[in-house]
Amino acid sequence: PHDAHTDALSKKNKSCETCHLQEKEQFYPLFNRLKNTNKETVMNIYHDGCIACHGEMRLKGEKTGPIECDSCHREQKKFSSSRLAMGFDKSLHARHVKVHEKKCETCHHEYDEKTKKLFYDKGKEGTCRYCHKEETQENMLSMRVSSHIACINCHIKNQKKNPLDLPVKCSQCHDASYRKTIKKLDVIPRLERNQPDMVMIKTGVEDLDVIGKNRMNLVPFDHKAHEGYNNSCRVCHHEAMKKCSECHTLGGADAGKGVNLELAMHKPDTDHSCVGCHATQYKKNKNCAGCHQSTPTSAKMSDRSCKVCHIPLPEGVKLDENTAKLLLEARPKKAPTFTQEEIPEKISIGKLSKKYEAVDFPHRKIINKITENMGDNTLAQHFHAEKATTCSGCHHNAPLTKQPSG
Repeated sequence: PHDAHTDALSKKNKSCETCHLQEKEQFYPLFNRLKNTNKETVMNIYHDGCIACHGEMRLKGEKTGPIECDSCHREQKKFSSSRLAMGFDKSLHARHVKVHEKKCETCHHEYDEKTKKLFYDKGKEGTCRYCHKEETQENMLSMRVSSHIACINCHIKNQKKNPLDLPVKCSQCHDASYRKTIKKLDVIPRLERNQPDMVMIKTGVEDLDVIGKNRMNLVPFDHKAHEGYNNSCRVCHHEAMKKCSECHTLGGADAGKGVNLELAMHKPDTDHSCVGCHATQYKKNKNCAGCHQSTPTSAKMSDRSCKVCHIPLPEGVKLDENTAKLLLEARPKKAPTFTQEEIPEKISIGKLSKKYEAVDFPHRKIINKITENMGDNTLAQHFHAEKATTCSGCHHNAPLTKQPSG
């Protein structure tokens, strides 16, 4: 309905101010008000504004909208919404960075509690959703309201300077077919926020972040690679652009919603943890799902699995970015596997031979296909850390040996 009104008003040489109020030269997305007050006041604003405009047009004999109550207030909706939530992916972000010549303060700001004003804090840029939640809270506008104020007003302002086709209509951001026309960059530049390429994930407790003092070896993490795998920093940095251990402490804290550091990394039934996210990835991949879909998400990991990430370190090594880089670069690039001679070509399955004829199972052919399907998938190559790891796709409960049983 909003786009229909926009089109109708443009034919009369009318624009946004017909229905929207301005503050500090910015249109507000609410109809003829700057904020919601009480139900009755808002109701009267709609009734007075909509019905008066429609009635005036009807008296002139023009095609217009409803003025009768039951035309709007219906038990059964006449139309269903096809609206899709709009996301600001890395491609769109990179295009804005280029247009605004890397002036991050155009969009990013912090709120000073003392001065009650917005300010730009260079190097502390984060996603809008860290502050702007689903609903407006006190003097913090909701994500929906704040993004419409910022984005639409910026587009209107820039369209006056340049004849660009910047989205200002609902459909240009929220319609599925139009969304497909939004240009996607083939090569997306890396975000610049002084983030490390690689890092050692630490506990945040100084006395424990020392080799030999922690019960587990610290984990080297390829931060740069994970930036490329994901479309938003919020995949890992859920509530703030901070180190994991600042919110997820060893004992759990309110900032991390009681989730301690161990669970934040290992909880299997959520895609917010490392283990859970990896599980989601390989269950989505058709080349991985055949084996991993049948593996229970809650399955307890073996001690061998721990060593894939918790790599032993010699005494005296600095736990810094350089060490993380050396450890990650030293990892095998290809998953180890048995030689062709070590893999039986065929296996006769005759468990039900008293009732059914035994079957020759093309064992080597299937193992080779699984290995081939892993291709250059770094997740698969890294976590298939032992020769017999691939075997566990079928031999779930057997030990990782050359001749598993069952």
